[in-house]
Amino acid sequence: MMEKFELDPDLQEEIRAKVFGDGFMKLVQSVRRGGVNFRISLRPVMIGGEKRFQAEMVDGGNVQVKNLAPGDVPAGLDEILAQKGARDLHLMCGDGDLHVRVTRKGRAHVSRSGKMERKVSVLPHDRVKNLPLEAFDSSALLRVTGIADGSGAIRASMRGKYNQVNEFLRMVAGTVKPADPEAGFVAVDCGCGKAYLTLALYFYLRSAMGLKRVSVIGVDRRGDVIGAARKMAEQLDVSDEVRFIESDLAKVELEKANLVVSLHACDTATDEALAKGVEWKAEYVLSAPCCQHELQSHMSKERNADFAGLLRQSILRERFATF
Repeated sequence: MMEKFELDPDLQEEIRAKVFGDGFMKLVQSVRRGGVNFRISLRPVMIGGEKRFQAEMVDGGNVQVKNLAPGDVPAGLDEILAQKGARDLHLMCGDGDLHVRVTRKGRAHVSRSGKMERKVSVLPHDRVKNLPLEAFDSSALLRVTGIADGSGAIRASMRGKYNQVNEFLRMVAGTVKPADPEAGFVAVDCGCGKAYLTLALYFYLRSAMGLKRVSVIGVDRRGDVIGAARKMAEQLDVSDEVRFIESDLAKVELEKANLVVSLHACDTATDEALAKGVEWKAEYVLSAPCCQHELQSHMSKERNADFAGLLRQSILRERFATF
């Protein structure tokens, strides 16, 4: 006799056959545990020219990814199928989809899509969606910075910031290549603002890139944002490694910095950051200019008659000053 929540043995065998068949695309199962969703997905990937299965587990705000050899998958799949409680399972294959919904009373409702003819291809591992914030346990970081709510879910209003931080960390990963992870590494965020990027940079360098001795300094002349940033560093217990300085960038004195970051620092702060990068003998500089207010003040249409049509539009004048 079947136990409550147990899937029918024939259904389990059907799922196993499809997962190990040629047309398997992806399996996703979501379980509600104590008000928190636990989701596990399984899909084939190519790593080093060999087929593997990538398992991604999302438990609240924690994400864990494992790449399994084919021989390790049967046991993992058995664990997925043996999950108890109300849950939803979605199996995608080239010839169609299979949906299984297990209710709170333990009843399994099974539905199948119509016949499909989807092209199935196993993507190489580096084509899988790359989210640097999922390369380490970023749950505390996201909650403290307010990007995620108390349960770990990304706030709808902060989705843009979440994407921005991921893009920034991708640039860091593609640029910073320390020869010795044991050596000290100093990064300076010029015009750090609310410190989303500053704090994320520390955790990514330390936890994802494996640098052992990381020091990150955030610089901004606004006392309110520096005070808030220091409080977040204390909450994350990294105030010794991540320091915030309230100062004009030109007044900051350091002997050495490995990485200088200046993303949309206001007015001429971008130029000051570049100068400091040279002064501090930085190995890496990540910079994107901002509004260039000082330069814009010299760009009146009266002084530059040839560009009068462009300069009378404020947004065009701002972009022109940037370049």
